[in-house]
Amino acid sequence: MKTSLKEFKKDFNNQLLDIHWKQWGCLGIGSQLEEEKKWIIDLEALLGSTIFMGQFDKRLFSSALEWVYEYGEWINVSRLKRIGAYFYQTDDKLNVPLASKNIYNLIEKTIKKRRRVGDSKQIQEQVEHYNLPSEYQQVLKKFQVRRVTTEPEVQKPPLLQLLLRGFFGVNARAEVLLYLLYLKEGSSNQIAKKVQFDQKIVYRILEKWTEANFIDKESGRKYILSNSDLFSILLKRKDDSVNYLDWINTFHVLARVLKALHTGPWESDAYLLSSFFRHISKDMKSIARFVDVSCSESNLFKGEEYLSPFIKDMMNILKKL
Repeated sequence: MKTSLKEFKKDFNNQLLDIHWKQWGCLGIGSQLEEEKKWIIDLEALLGSTIFMGQFDKRLFSSALEWVYEYGEWINVSRLKRIGAYFYQTDDKLNVPLASKNIYNLIEKTIKKRRRVGDSKQIQEQVEHYNLPSEYQQVLKKFQVRRVTTEPEVQKPPLLQLLLRGFFGVNARAEVLLYLLYLKEGSSNQIAKKVQFDQKIVYRILEKWTEANFIDKESGRKYILSNSDLFSILLKRKDDSVNYLDWINTFHVLARVLKALHTGPWESDAYLLSSFFRHISKDMKSIARFVDVSCSESNLFKGEEYLSPFIKDMMNILKKL
């Protein structure tokens, strides 16, 4: 049975929100959904996507803002800025930004200049200095610390990123190690692009670890862990229940789909939507490989014929997330 465009829009919206709520639930925000258990959470990717989602769900944005206000010391602001650019730069196909650059700038400033918890006026007073869309202004002007969050329990398997940050500090080392633990190998350039840190920083980390015999450098400038069990031993944990996902790419692709479903003229034109979905099909397949979903080949369908198989594939991916 084919899913109508209207039904897809509603279902996609709801499932994408659920993904965000599950991850924030694991981080300590009260939620009625079961918290994330399958995937390692990428805090900056989640926050970058949540800021984008604020235009569609004020409660999610407000709750995440409180978490940021209370526990912003866990966030790497420079990395958030790099990831945020995916959302506020003009989309190459839709010809509009996915979200306002100013809201990302405000959140970054809030993290850098956090005061004691409870001083919500800090955020309220900043709103007038930024030209923000109305949906964000409504949340920010009424923002209060409502005690809907608890401190993240970094021993939870999906919070391995935070656990490593507790060990290394909030810097590139945690992301580089996560990459090598799960994707096994990579050059400094490959790793830097994937984890969104400056290539020179990543290279220096890899070289220092090579000198310490923590990792090996193979021909072709590939780095691999010399002992993949070392950190399991050091951290006294061995947990295969969670896996690694490129959440930066995943959230960006999902955001592009949602934006298209809410932006004219794509939102009501099956042909234009099919064209857009064909344009992002390669990125969608990269997500599908992580979650073991087989996708339809876009070149086998003409015009708006691709809309139905894309919807089916995308919903199968969302179920796995």
